[in-house]
Amino acid sequence: MKKQTLAIAAACVVALLLEMTSFSPISYAYRASHNAVKDLIAYFDTADDAYDRAHEFVIAERTRPSAHPAIEVRKAAVYALADGEPDKAVEALLDAFQATDEVEVRKAIAYALEDVDSERAFDALVKILQSDAETEVRKAALYALSDRDEPQVVAVLARTARSASDAELAKAAVYEIADFANSKAAASALAEILAESPVGEIRKAAVYALEDVDSEDAIPVLKRVLAGDANVEVRKAAAYTLGDIATEEATSALVTATNAP
Repeated sequence: MKKQTLAIAAACVVALLLEMTSFSPISYAYRASHNAVKDLIAYFDTADDAYDRAHEFVIAERTRPSAHPAIEVRKAAVYALADGEPDKAVEALLDAFQATDEVEVRKAIAYALEDVDSERAFDALVKILQSDAETEVRKAALYALSDRDEPQVVAVLARTARSASDAELAKAAVYEIADFANSKAAASALAEILAESPVGEIRKAAVYALEDVDSEDAIPVLKRVLAGDANVEVRKAAAYTLGDIATEEATSALVTATNAP
């Protein structure tokens, strides 16, 4: 608890310094004396005081532009909030998320939720991924989800790849699936995308992603694509990927394709 309190307090000390001065970061660092910093740290009588102060600062001064130094301090306070007790951390982070329109802070909150061991944190990330208006914030939620351990992560990513109207987000979901530790689950999800996505670019990304999946799981899917996808570019991608895999089964599939009408 001491380490956690000190980390949060440190973020808040810098936050207070930013609030107290209109100078640049170099100026306030120069002007803040050792005694002033000690006095600020002494302000935090308990962990809750520090935690609440960090929470307050994250949602404060929302109209400041991103270039202002305070944006980095607000992000630091966000990450400090994530170190708290899980239920309290989720509540504080979601309050902050609702309170700000600043994209960089909202992205930081999504990344911070990744580290909170709570079902509510997982559900919050899924909601952000599905509904936030900013693609960059949704991508942050996607990457945060990809690094969590819940078994349903692959299904969420696959649903995003199949249904996202934003091609950039959908492709990001595809490539995150390929990095999943369970090769069979990843291959199955990519196969679903190839069968269901109407967007050639997304299917093509799924084909290339299969190269990062265990060949035993990837080759049957690639063979089906090579033989039957309606999009020539997607079939070409399957041929290139089989060539890169270069096992006996992959080579045999390519030989068969050369003799196809």
